[in-house]
Amino acid sequence: MDIDKIKSTINKFPGILEIHGFYVWSISLEEHALMTHVVCSSKLIKSKFYKKFENLMKKNDIKFYTVQLEDSQENLY
Repeated sequence: MDIDKIKSTINKFPGILEIHGFYVWSISLEEHALMTHVVCSSKLIKSKFYKKFENLMKKNDIKFYTVQLEDSQENLY
């Protein structure tokens, strides 16, 4: 599993501005987990993001994952 490539791929999703708090760990030899916070623009279509994110997790055999979307400062004003 290429962790840098996973993070880079998420960062290239449309509407993603920043990733932080990116953690990946193994639960067993065959089970992996990921948790991250993602700052997004107001143009992000969340349903499309979640589908792409889920597909990326499956492709990389990550069975347990949590992603928290955060509005960027541009969305608060």
